[in-house]
Amino acid sequence: MMHMQTSRMDQEDQNKEVVAANACQDGISTYGESRVRRCRPFCRTKATNDVHGRATKLAYADNHTAMWQIGGHYFTGLHDLQQDKVEGIKWWRRAAEAGSSKATCAIGYCYLRGDGVEQDTDRALEHFQKAAELGMVQAICNLTLLTNTQ
Repeated sequence: MMHMQTSRMDQEDQNKEVVAANACQDGISTYGESRVRRCRPFCRTKATNDVHGRATKLAYADNHTAMWQIGGHYFTGLHDLQQDKVEGIKWWRRAAEAGSSKATCAIGYCYLRGDGVEQDTDRALEHFQKAAELGMVQAICNLTLLTNTQ
């Protein structure tokens, strides 16, 4: 039992590190769209410019929050990466398999819009359902809207 608690704490600490590393919060919204926000001045310093590199290290350590962020970096072309929606979706799939509700919902939006994948409303609903089961409120709203319009 103690090992499980330690692992959970390690995961939480890694999640905090990813969020701190990506403090400017530009990137992917819950809707799977790129958005631009004013970056805080400290995000422009050399020490914080390697957000993608730090997130990559954490992602390879099985941190689903970092995987989700890397997917957003590729999907939108952030942090000097060439935009590659297919690569972004690959990272989101890895994050979803690791339990990320945000990545699962992002994939749902991709299927809903046909953005980076072939449009498929049924697959979008499946992803929104899974994200809702993981506790994502936005996915619950999406399910309600989509099921009421069909």
